[in-house]
Amino acid sequence: MKSVLLFYNWFLPAYKAGGPIQSIGNLVKSLDENYKFYIICSNTDHGETEPLKNIISDKWLPFEAHRCEVIYLSKPNINFRRLKDLINKVNPDVIITNGIYSLPFSIFPAIISKSHTVLTVRGMLHPGALSQKKLKKSVFLFFFKLLKLHKKITFHATDDVEAGYIQEQLGSSVKIKVAGNFPHINSYIDPPPKEQGLILGSVGLISPMKNHHLVLLALKQCSANITYHIYGPVKDSIYWNECKELISELPANITVEYHGEVPPHQIKDKIKEFHFFILPSKSENFGHAIFEALSAGRPVITSNYTPWNSLEKNRAGFNVDINNIKTISESVDRAVNQSNQEYLQWTHSTREYALRAINIEDIKEQYRQLFNA
Repeated sequence: MKSVLLFYNWFLPAYKAGGPIQSIGNLVKSLDENYKFYIICSNTDHGETEPLKNIISDKWLPFEAHRCEVIYLSKPNINFRRLKDLINKVNPDVIITNGIYSLPFSIFPAIISKSHTVLTVRGMLHPGALSQKKLKKSVFLFFFKLLKLHKKITFHATDDVEAGYIQEQLGSSVKIKVAGNFPHINSYIDPPPKEQGLILGSVGLISPMKNHHLVLLALKQCSANITYHIYGPVKDSIYWNECKELISELPANITVEYHGEVPPHQIKDKIKEFHFFILPSKSENFGHAIFEALSAGRPVITSNYTPWNSLEKNRAGFNVDINNIKTISESVDRAVNQSNQEYLQWTHSTREYALRAINIEDIKEQYRQLFNA
């Protein structure tokens, strides 16, 4: 049995950091019994200081099955010496770090490791992601290359596009393996009646990356009765205040309801309320909530900077230009004007599009190759 040691700042039952937590959880649950997983993370959720409920800190705990153990480290124990001790005791065949910009959970393990080491980029080298907090990320990447860590490790990209972004930032000679994300696949959900107006919804972190403000600007140009449900934790309070100010200026035909954060196991129950899922992100490495909506039969309105493209061609939604608000408002209007019959046809073709995009057995084989590289 091959031992795999995973590092990430947060892990289940944490969920406020979004997709990476779900990716790791799905990976652990999906891969076969030839792998034993160990996960090292903090004992808090993203943006929180209090420890997670129903966990014991600083002690190895079983997760889901005997093939996975997790240690939730308290803040005093998140240091180089403690991490080195844990790595030496586990003595893994493979070390997986997630993301680039964490000193204890990305950089320290890469420095300490004497095992095969993989860095899962998690979309952090996408141009849209790099445009946020540019100075901080530039400094981090400078020292990353100065320490020559990019020559020591294998980079994990979730598709060929991300592999290209890695090469752009770190050089064409870096080692890269491609392995897709393990998604959660919903069953088809019957949509709500469409006669009373269009119901839009989004599930995601409230931050400039997700472009909620852009959706609100587009809705301001729409004349139909539209309800927009927003779910997700506020990551950027200044940005959310700007959104709330815009919400107060919307015309009477537009209703916006913010419901706060939603645990992953409740996302399906929220998606069933929507006609269309809308999230025109500046970048998405995968977009777990987007895929969950697609697999449930909810057409999606999103940008061209996600893996979910050619939506209109597949009658699964619309890809919009985030530099042109009009393309968003026009897509919303087209969704409004769909007849019930056409809309129902789109819900079924949306699910078919999602299922065609994912082959679980292929993804499993990609991870076997990644771990054996």
